[in-house]
Amino acid sequence: MRDGPFPLAARAGASGPRFAACAGVPDRAAAVRAAANTAASWARARRAAWTDAEATLGRIASEASAPERALLADKAAAPDADAATDAAHTARRWSVRKTIGRWLPRGGAVIAVLALSGTACAFWLRPLGSLGSTTRSATRAPVSAPPNAAQIVPGIPAPVAHKAVGRLSATSDPTGARVLVDGKPRGFTPLTIGDLAPGVHAVVLDGAAGSVHRPVTIIADQTAEIAESIFAGWVSVVAPFDVTIAEGTRALPLDGRNQLMLPPGRHDLHLQNRALGYEDVRPVEVTPGEMTTLSVVPPRTTITVTASAPASVWIDGAPAGDAPATASVDLGSHDVVVKPADRSERKFTVTATVKPLRLDVDLSKAP
Repeated sequence: MRDGPFPLAARAGASGPRFAACAGVPDRAAAVRAAANTAASWARARRAAWTDAEATLGRIASEASAPERALLADKAAAPDADAATDAAHTARRWSVRKTIGRWLPRGGAVIAVLALSGTACAFWLRPLGSLGSTTRSATRAPVSAPPNAAQIVPGIPAPVAHKAVGRLSATSDPTGARVLVDGKPRGFTPLTIGDLAPGVHAVVLDGAAGSVHRPVTIIADQTAEIAESIFAGWVSVVAPFDVTIAEGTRALPLDGRNQLMLPPGRHDLHLQNRALGYEDVRPVEVTPGEMTTLSVVPPRTTITVTASAPASVWIDGAPAGDAPATASVDLGSHDVVVKPADRSERKFTVTATVKPLRLDVDLSKAP
């Protein structure tokens, strides 16, 4: 089937001012003239190749519709010298128009197919990309941005995170005492230490006259102060019996007032009485220039008294009951009296030690 003179408007169903003008019969002649004028420019460029205008006009006229053939006939019947030429031009314009009309819908269809194909590809590929992005974001750990620009500049080390620390200011009298924190030497007084972790630290000020031990609590971004006088102090020993005192392997003799002078700080004193079997280690904290009292309270022991005949028992003048009798006493010397029924008393002086004491009295023998 051959294409009509207006294939584009008829097939594509196009709308708009241009195609609306071609759709009405009264405006058809004006549309033909406009198309002919447009094709005339192209035809003039190829006029040399067209030798048979009349034959061409006849062929085009046979394919044109009735109004178009009438227009071409009017052009052919014109008396002026250019009538034949105008008719030929008009025929060529119609030929060009028919050619354009024949291929333009096909080209438009191809373009439409390509556009629809591209849209479909974009529609179907976008979910796949979104799914891939979602999968990657779910499986990969997020990468945190650098805290500052210095970390990504070559040659510049990354800044170290701020660590909470506290400070210690240590002074002593006299000055020059060695400062130890948690067993590690840090310098000599007066001294400020600025890198201590928050918490309790064992601080020692070690001077020529002795050492002072102090627990110090460090708080972040604050300064703790310790000020100690490092010179001797005194210890007064109060005990119910004589004791010898030593510190480690060094004996510490007491003066006539049962006192001894010691460097300031903590001391572990070894107390002993061999005769009583008493032995103990007592800690004491000596304060510079002050007296510290150390009271010895030994453990109690027992004395058990038996008799070969019925008798009553008295210990240090107090009745202890009938024999056999047991009494709790302090370490040291005690007086024991045994009184039988015939009122013949037996007196004994015993020494109570850490080990319980047993006294057996034979009343059959003469006192």
